[in-house]
Amino acid sequence: MKKVVLLFALFAFALGAMAQNKGTVTSLTVDSISSASAVNFPLVTQFKNNDQVIAIQAVCANVTGTSEGNLYLEGSLDGTSYETITSTSGFMYAYPNDTLTITDGAIGVWYLENTPFNYYRLQGTGGAGDNTEVTVKWVYKNK
Repeated sequence: MKKVVLLFALFAFALGAMAQNKGTVTSLTVDSISSASAVNFPLVTQFKNNDQVIAIQAVCANVTGTSEGNLYLEGSLDGTSYETITSTSGFMYAYPNDTLTITDGAIGVWYLENTPFNYYRLQGTGGAGDNTEVTVKWVYKNK
């Protein structure tokens, strides 16, 4: 009987371990923010479940000029009309802050939990005379 209970406990433990989903990291195509132009970095997945955790990371690398400008996160219900998301919303945490100041080597992370939006994108605007490559990666999973 002890062997059956032990076998059942091991099976339950293994099943629980397999249920842990860390998510898959998805990379967007590297894009450049040049001069004072605005560039969108849309996450190409529709998120329908507000019981998800989403983490987004942006890495900036200077190409020419002096990197400057800002990156910030936007959300949308329909994928057309976007609104800027800030940490005062209560479901987003950002590091180092809500708006990433673009510099060479700058890294920004946005973490969302129980968010009401279906679509997300990073919006970037550069400064005059600069060219900065931005690499965006994101991962999501159900809680």
